[in-house]
Amino acid sequence: MDVQSKFSDSFTQDQINILQTMADQIAIAIENSLLYQESIRRLEELAESNRKQTQRAWQDYIHYQRQRQIISQAGVSSIPLTEYETLRQTATRTGKPAIGELTHRDTVPFAVPIQLRGQTLGAVQWELPEADFTHDKVLLAQELVNRLAISLDNARLFQESQRAIERERLVNDIAAKLTGQTDIDQILEVAVREVGQALRAPEVIINLSLQKEDDENGK
Repeated sequence: MDVQSKFSDSFTQDQINILQTMADQIAIAIENSLLYQESIRRLEELAESNRKQTQRAWQDYIHYQRQRQIISQAGVSSIPLTEYETLRQTATRTGKPAIGELTHRDTVPFAVPIQLRGQTLGAVQWELPEADFTHDKVLLAQELVNRLAISLDNARLFQESQRAIERERLVNDIAAKLTGQTDIDQILEVAVREVGQALRAPEVIINLSLQKEDDENGK
């Protein structure tokens, strides 16, 4: 901070001390502002990282299930799942509840997005009688779906941990069978058999080969 005067000795020592205190406070305020902006930036980066990780995890899960979509319908209904597909797609795309028009059944369809850590996983659709449909019902539905998202992710994590445990058990079993052999041919035979069974592969080929010295020297 620069304070100037046309006259010499215009500032007393007390005034200089006050100005110095003000300058120090301004410096502290600027530093706090920069630290705050940096913390906001890091939080945004963390949120984006969590969103992408959630997206990848659920993409992998759906791929593991060999389905592009997982659709579940509960209750007794003659309404086809595809009737309000656009409504569900809108809720999924926008991340907000999507409310349809009054149907010939005097009901109001609406869809609520399933969101987890900033990532939309899909949507849940309801159809309520017109007399029962209110804004509070939509808010209640959103709260229920938020709890649903947490439960779904917990179940996915549990299934992933179970698959990891099964993989570890399988690897340990095969390793134990291999280390129990001392003959190379027997080791290869066991490896081919066990790996084939583990991967459900109809054919497994193990090829042992060494690069010739001429090849290593570029000749």
